[in-house]
Amino acid sequence: MAVRVDRVPGSGGVRRWTVAVALLAALLIALMCLGAGSAAAAGYRALAWGSNETGQLGQSTGGGPETCVFGEACSTKPLPVSGLTGVVAVAAGGFHDLALLSNGTVVAWGYNGSGQLGNGTQTESNVPVLISGLSNVTAIAAGHEYSLALLADGTVMAWGENNSGQLGNGTRTNSLVPKAVSGLTGVKAISAGAFHALALLGGGNVMAWGAGGSGQLGNGGTAASSVPVAVSKLTGVSAISAGQAHSLALLTDGTMKAWGADASGQLGNGKFHNAPVPTAVTISGVSAIAAGGRDSVALLSTGTVDAWGANADGQLGNGTTTASAVPKPVSGLSGITAIAAGYFHGLALASSGAVWSWGYNGNGELGDTTTTTRTTPVAVSNAHGIIGIAASQYGSLAYGPPPPAVPSVAPATGTARGGTSVTITGTTLAGASAVSFGATAAASFTVNSETSITAVSPPGTGTVDVTVRGTGGTSATSAADQFTFTNPMPAPTVTGVAPGSGTTAGGTSVTITGTAFAGASAVSFGATAAASFTVNSETSITAVSAPGTGTVDVTVTGPGGTSATSATDQFTFVAPPPTPVVTGLAPVKGVAAGGTSVTITGTGFSGASSVSFGTRAASFAVNSPTSITAISPPGTTGTVDVTVTTPGGTSAIATADHFTYLGPTVTGLSVTGGPVAGGTTVTVTGSGFAEGTSGTTILFGTAPATSTSCASTSTCTAVSPAHKSGVFDVRAVVNALTSPKNVPADQFTYF
Repeated sequence: MAVRVDRVPGSGGVRRWTVAVALLAALLIALMCLGAGSAAAAGYRALAWGSNETGQLGQSTGGGPETCVFGEACSTKPLPVSGLTGVVAVAAGGFHDLALLSNGTVVAWGYNGSGQLGNGTQTESNVPVLISGLSNVTAIAAGHEYSLALLADGTVMAWGENNSGQLGNGTRTNSLVPKAVSGLTGVKAISAGAFHALALLGGGNVMAWGAGGSGQLGNGGTAASSVPVAVSKLTGVSAISAGQAHSLALLTDGTMKAWGADASGQLGNGKFHNAPVPTAVTISGVSAIAAGGRDSVALLSTGTVDAWGANADGQLGNGTTTASAVPKPVSGLSGITAIAAGYFHGLALASSGAVWSWGYNGNGELGDTTTTTRTTPVAVSNAHGIIGIAASQYGSLAYGPPPPAVPSVAPATGTARGGTSVTITGTTLAGASAVSFGATAAASFTVNSETSITAVSPPGTGTVDVTVRGTGGTSATSAADQFTFTNPMPAPTVTGVAPGSGTTAGGTSVTITGTAFAGASAVSFGATAAASFTVNSETSITAVSAPGTGTVDVTVTGPGGTSATSATDQFTFVAPPPTPVVTGLAPVKGVAAGGTSVTITGTGFSGASSVSFGTRAASFAVNSPTSITAISPPGTTGTVDVTVTTPGGTSAIATADHFTYLGPTVTGLSVTGGPVAGGTTVTVTGSGFAEGTSGTTILFGTAPATSTSCASTSTCTAVSPAHKSGVFDVRAVVNALTSPKNVPADQFTYF
């Protein structure tokens, strides 16, 4: 057996030399499709970051682009695994990695001292190699120096290191190729810990095999087993995860059970005592689980994450380095859809496709371009559209769509004015969210297919790269994607501004006409930028003037330069008109029926747009800046303010603008009596009547006249209605106002 000596983070992040006796729980990443499209069926690329001491980054060059804390090759940001496509799941082991491909086969790369690459050799590989004889694989898991595969028929294959019986085939002999795990059928999920493994059966029971010294097999003992044994008293399980020497199970009701090592509190029951059978974790509402080296992580149904156990390197992500035997929230995470736990660090996948990481970072395993250990989550650099994640001892894996590639644009030249239709050919173009010509967004674009986009060039100059942003990021630039703007854009010209003047306070809407306005970046009134502007077309801009004084040139700046000044572009700032003032009314009273001609005197009446008696608009004529003649509208008894509105504003109310509405009065009757049968024609005199046959009602007592017609505001003819005998007041009603009664001149006698 090949013995590896590795460097392990110690308390407070100090590293020491020791024999590596543990690793992460290899999180089984469920296949997550982007729908039923061909992209999901074809699979994705894999990304790796962190240590590359044994080729676990999968780089064909054999090394990493950087050197980390112990002189090892590494990468502090995600790199595509060389030549690997069609990925539908990934698993990270101690120093090797696995990828499940869309055709049901599996590839592996990295350290191979125990045959964990499954290709019949013990030669490590820095590029993916096909695992011998595997097909119809639906899930994968990677342990310390061994690997597992779940087949479509519900059986499990294992290969690599077997000194603790972790291959589950009844022996303790390593295997360089996959062999069946003894007696397992109907398996729905698998998980590989450091030296033990778990299998979830279709009925919700769990089987375990391999090392058992800490009770991690959950069968009540501490002996290893080279064949699967049932985990005691455990039913209704929906997910499993195996860590260094502890195990987790998620139940269908959202609660958890844990068993095995607990020196760091990784069982989450607050006891710090090993448990050889499942014990309840103090948590609920869980939707996914991950067991790390000596810590555990749970994804809650709220999209947040809890963690517990060892924390010397910040792997609990709660801003401290203090271990916890009960679940505590990982700081600042929300919208999370998947989790992974390495030996010293954690990962979380957000619904946006971004990845967050926390914990030890000496080998760049957090992917944030540094080697700084983090006690709270940080974003993984350039992780876009990620579908699944996995974490190893000193590294991380992810898979998802690649960024678009743009190997061709046609035509490769176009006018500086923009508007050229350009066909972009490439790969992974479906779902593109942006197309840019240099730093400028395309005027528009249409995704034709996975390999073709039609874009309309914006205005521009020089030679630029055409880039496409997709789910997996933005296309890399190259000479093949370049587009050259030809026929330099002419400078704009301004041939007219309307209106040609506006208030010094600014705010005037001005229509600018001219040429070459497309792509205009600035409009100025003299040296002052317009308050705002809108390019309507190649020949028209609407701009709002800023405050200013005097006569200035209106200029437009576009890709071709700034318009030259001329007499046709001038705009004059003028003082704003004065606010009108009402200083008097004549007469100051009028009848409620309206119609009184009122002369309004004051100042600032030029350009008056309205005259109001209280809240009612009046018809009016402006005689001069100091005089207006207005006709009072109908009103109600009482006093109102007469106001004038002009471009300079509305006059302030004052005593001088008061106008009083008077109700109707009856001062005489042409006939003072008539029969109780009615029918007597009476001429009623008075004031405040509404002319015509409507608007005025004449009452004989409380009964309205059978007909009423008013020849003027002072004379009405009414026909008396039938009424009982006696003496009664004749009153006029106008606009709900009634003339006073008990006036001798208004009395009418029925006989």
